[in-house]
Amino acid sequence: MNPFDVKQLPDWETGFEPRLTAESRMPYKEYTGPLEQSAKDNCQYRLLRLPNNMMVTCVSDPDTETAAAALTVGVGSHADPDDALGLAHLLEHMLSLVSIIQTKQL
Repeated sequence: MNPFDVKQLPDWETGFEPRLTAESRMPYKEYTGPLEQSAKDNCQYRLLRLPNNMMVTCVSDPDTETAAAALTVGVGSHADPDDALGLAHLLEHMLSLVSIIQTKQL
């Protein structure tokens, strides 16, 4: 199973156990079922479902010293309002620009 392929994710209604965050005690659910993983892949994966139904994949790679984040939004140009065609494309470019600016500030 590729944890980044939304079509292959586990059934979000079963296989998840309720949890609370450590400090703020905010609820979320964590997938506790098996994940298919290559024998050469020593990463640790966690699949989470937040109260707003956002799906989160956490990957811990012990062989790297850097961190990264990515966001996949299940909408695009087909969801643009009629009076704002191209809005999704503009947002894509704005998010990329912000990412570049923040990287240069590090």
